[in-house]
Amino acid sequence: MSSASSARSGLRGRTVVVPLIPCPCCQATVRYYVSNTEDHEGWVFCRCPNHSATGCDFWFWEMEYVAYLVDA
Repeated sequence: MSSASSARSGLRGRTVVVPLIPCPCCQATVRYYVSNTEDHEGWVFCRCPNHSATGCDFWFWEMEYVAYLVDA
């Protein structure tokens, strides 16, 4: 697993350092986002910045992304 960069998230009093990898679909660096929807407000998710624009479907909630990294 390669790491293009890392992100530090201080959400809800915790600090998590997780590598942001190249997207396996298009090689763009995966990014962190915070949901602002009513059902998931404040939830962190990771996705390719090209999600939808190029048909790339790389998208995970934060802990699913961590599990993806462990499995990869």
